Amino acid sequence: MLQQQRQLKQVVIRGIRKFNEDPKKGIVFLAQQNIIDSVDNPNSIAQFLRGTSRVDKKLLGEYISKKQNGEILKAFMGMFDFTGKRVDEALREMLETFRLPGESQLIERIVVEFSDKYCESEDNLMDVADKDAVFVLSYAIIILNTDQHNPNMKVATSPSHSMK
Repeated sequence: MLQQQRQLKQVVIRGIRKFNEDPKKGIVFLAQQNIIDSVDNPNSIAQFLRGTSRVDKKLLGEYISKKQNGEILKAFMGMFDFTGKRVDEALREMLETFRLPGESQLIERIVVEFSDKYCESEDNLMDVADKDAVFVLSYAIIILNTDQHNPNMKVATSPSHSMK
């Protein structure tokens, strides 16, 4: 039994390596090895990707945000429970699992799904007006955080310094 577990772990590690090289080929390999149900099962794929620590987080963010992987993104978001959390706390929890892609259209796709998931809980709707408000707030948090940590952003000087 221990030998079977080791073999299974080695297959999973190979599948992760293949996914990190080429996500489509990795998913096909994992389905062929019966690690995931099928290449057409977004829940199985999302569950594997969320539960596996060796997946490249940057690549994962790019993969789930692509238009053709919309069902996988929806299934991935479905695994979170944001009940009773502030928007920033829920956003932080989500963003610990992957890195956001660089393209704004891909980020928007993620934030739309996040907003939908966040607003599923009635408790969360006491703090925000609706999912549009969650979307705007989440997107603003992401942009402000990006700007804060961007070395190319110039530091603004106060008016008193510029008048000297």
